[in-house]
Amino acid sequence: MADEAKGSGRSLTWLWMVLALVSVGGFLAWIGMASEPTSVTVVEADTTAEGGEFEDEAGVVVVQKDTLAADKGRFAGQRIRVAQVEATGSLGDAIFWGELGDRANQVPILVRVDSAAASGFQVQTGGLYTLTGEVQRMTDSLATVWSEAGEFAGEGEQAQAAFADYFIQVSNIRPSRAPRSGSGGGGTGSAAGG
Repeated sequence: MADEAKGSGRSLTWLWMVLALVSVGGFLAWIGMASEPTSVTVVEADTTAEGGEFEDEAGVVVVQKDTLAADKGRFAGQRIRVAQVEATGSLGDAIFWGELGDRANQVPILVRVDSAAASGFQVQTGGLYTLTGEVQRMTDSLATVWSEAGEFAGEGEQAQAAFADYFIQVSNIRPSRAPRSGSGGGGTGSAAGG
């Protein structure tokens, strides 16, 4: 008789276990149906402007170099930030040619680094830089003023600068990445300005 009592106790335990599993499964199913669906919102940069540019928190227009290459005049008088500008030739300690656009459509732009930003800075030909500054129209008289201030390496550099249509008056320059090996130029690039 004792064996029969043990056998019925085991079947009751088995019944309670099945009942508990069914209850937990029912509860989880109810939670799944009763809960609100969760959505994830991805916040992207404001790219409402036609060229994909946007203003950062400091009011600087962040622009792609292809967009700037296509219409430099559109940004005249604006503070911009443009990344991956390749230095292709130095005209002086703080003036160099930068390359905008992509490999198929390269557009040169003159870059002049403010004296505060240029302190201890020497551009490396072939280096890629992130530039923050104001796009301005270039004039012959401006090239003459820079020459008289001794900013060019020589008269040939002044003549080159006079051919530019626009330039970026840079208040902050920092390397985007190290220059390719075997490129000309010398010195070190350092973050500067403000």
